[in-house]
Amino acid sequence: MTIEVESSAQFYEIEDSDLPNDRRITENIALEKIGDSIFKARKYIGIKARSAVMPQEYNLILNPLYPGYYDLIKVISVEDYQRDNRL
Repeated sequence: MTIEVESSAQFYEIEDSDLPNDRRITENIALEKIGDSIFKARKYIGIKARSAVMPQEYNLILNPLYPGYYDLIKVISVEDYQRDNRL
């Protein structure tokens, strides 16, 4: 899926130094708690955080409950997902 986010939309960026050392452990719920509190406050359209799977990349997690969300997000295209059966 390709989306476009209005430039006025604000993301909360979690700095690497604020991430728990064990963030790459699947059972770690510390990040879930951080995300839940940020989303409940509804001050940001989403969160930007370093990927645990690909540390050189970032994840953008969107909050559809953010006021005005649907005015700030535009779906550009939707592509079929081809699952690799070897996985």
